[in-house]
Amino acid sequence: MAKKSRNRASVKRGNLELPEVNVVAVSVPCQSVSKSHEWGMAAVIVTLCAALYGWTAHFPLVFDDYFYMRENPFFKEFGTMPFFTDFNAFVLMAKSQGLDPDLSLNIALRPLAYATLYLNFILAGGFDPWGFRVLNILFHALNGCFLFQLVMQLAKAMAQRNRWPQGASPFFIASVSALLFTVHPLATESVTYIIQRFTSMGATFFLLAVLLHVISLTREGEGSATRRVWWRFASVLCAIASMLTKEDAVMVPVIAVMLDWLVIGSPLRRALWRGLPLLLCLPLVPLLVMASSAALHEHDWSPWRALNVLNRTDMPWGRMEYPLTQLTVVVEYLRLLLWPTGQNVLPYWPSYESMWQWPVLRSGLLLGVLVTAIAWWRWWGLRVSSKADHRALLAWASLCWFFAIIMISSGPVPLPDLISEHRTYLPSIGIFILIACVLDRLRDAVCLRGLRRQWMVTVGVAAAVLGLSIATCMRNEVWRTNISLWTNAVLVGPERSESWSNLGVAQAEAGLLAESERSFRQAVELEPRFVAARVNLTSILLKMERWDDCVETTQHMLEKEELRREATIHYNQAAALAGMGKLDEAVTILKMIVSQRPDHFLSHRLLGVVYHHYQHRDRAAEHLRHAQTLLPGDPEVTRLLQAMNL
Repeated sequence: MAKKSRNRASVKRGNLELPEVNVVAVSVPCQSVSKSHEWGMAAVIVTLCAALYGWTAHFPLVFDDYFYMRENPFFKEFGTMPFFTDFNAFVLMAKSQGLDPDLSLNIALRPLAYATLYLNFILAGGFDPWGFRVLNILFHALNGCFLFQLVMQLAKAMAQRNRWPQGASPFFIASVSALLFTVHPLATESVTYIIQRFTSMGATFFLLAVLLHVISLTREGEGSATRRVWWRFASVLCAIASMLTKEDAVMVPVIAVMLDWLVIGSPLRRALWRGLPLLLCLPLVPLLVMASSAALHEHDWSPWRALNVLNRTDMPWGRMEYPLTQLTVVVEYLRLLLWPTGQNVLPYWPSYESMWQWPVLRSGLLLGVLVTAIAWWRWWGLRVSSKADHRALLAWASLCWFFAIIMISSGPVPLPDLISEHRTYLPSIGIFILIACVLDRLRDAVCLRGLRRQWMVTVGVAAAVLGLSIATCMRNEVWRTNISLWTNAVLVGPERSESWSNLGVAQAEAGLLAESERSFRQAVELEPRFVAARVNLTSILLKMERWDDCVETTQHMLEKEELRREATIHYNQAAALAGMGKLDEAVTILKMIVSQRPDHFLSHRLLGVVYHHYQHRDRAAEHLRHAQTLLPGDPEVTRLLQAMNL
């Protein structure tokens, strides 16, 4: 009798002896999904975005929307700024005008994002928030759709190489990933907060670049090579657009190559070769950062100087202080992604300087356990189990996605704030794909034990999506006004002096002067060195016409050396003295201010008012005309000049 082949066996079927199919030669098919299902999921994602965020479109500008947009003089000069003709002069524009250097630095590093903000500004004829937010919502909806398609294309590429496990559902993994990303409340800071368009728009081009690269890989053997070249060319354009929108997009080439190598299964050398056009874009962000740093620091191209270009200027983070603290921050980001409670637009976070401090050590251990668990699943799923579970590859690559991108903001480059919710937007995609892979593995395990229990996982996912949607609506309600935003901030983090100061500003703008005073006093109590809070406190006392309190407070402040250079404190003292009728003392202080700060509009205006009261026509006219050149159209100056027939 002939010896049976190892991979072929005979099966009796009637009188015929038919060979079984060679199981090695035939790939396990990836579950096919109709185009109607894909379009249906896209419709669900867009509908969810409209429902969760559409009602926020008319919310007013908040927080840094004012600093980077409404109060940013560059919006009126955007078309004439020398970004391409003289990059150094462009970076120094804000500094040369006595403004925060970050205004021009931010535009230099993110020109494409600012171009879209400027387009909104032109189309709306100003800063009507509706158009700005609608575009933000559109970017978020596109991100959800691109994420869904990316997972589907990765599953297709894995199936082409016999790497997609039987029983695994690409549609389930892609849908769960996209839905969790779309409805998660941690995304509100990147969507509802207008100026954080950097994050959502950067993610759009990032995902599209990676998606187009993966599509070019799945099209190998289908059609001409020219078409694949065009896919990759479009991918490169999107990668460049992403890098000109947000700095963490520098990881586009790394993620594209990593997915080709770890998920699709190409040899590393081939993955690097196919990703070469993207890899050539890697220096773009570092060069922009170094060029901006050199412009700000008299042509100093030192890498260390460039590394710290975004560091705090008043009290810079130490060399190890920032990266060590970020170990605890990354764990908090993961906690927020899994259980989003205690969100705060300006959270307080302690800093650490030693690896042996318990919070740092504990965070390092937790991150090590997470990495080890997913690495074990990858090893067990491919080497030990009876059926290879290549979902573990996708899960492992997703975890690498998270750490690779979060490292840009939570790594060696120190940023002013230790923690910010919007930094999780793009990295969170890796965690959501990982969660979807785990849930699909659980669904598969339940399915093996009985089909009747399979619905439990789906119901659990639906409940999670519903709960996160409700949390997102509640979080968006916080963003309704400046007062609601900062009231929530001090409620969640009462130890942050900046939050109390910002609440005081919001209350003052709403006419709640007594509440504003209490907020500023709380900010000063928490941080006595907080100059802005002290200045705002004297301004509120002045606005409330509490002259004696204002003079006493300013006098106490001016006893401190570091506060004597603050012209606003001196002005508030002079204005309070003028309100008390002590005009000679007020004039002495005002003259001192304008001698040191000839461009101080308020001092010139008040001097004009005082001299007009003294009937010193020439002196009054001199200061009022100077004030008019500094701020044309001021109604008080115009009224006085008209009263003087000037």
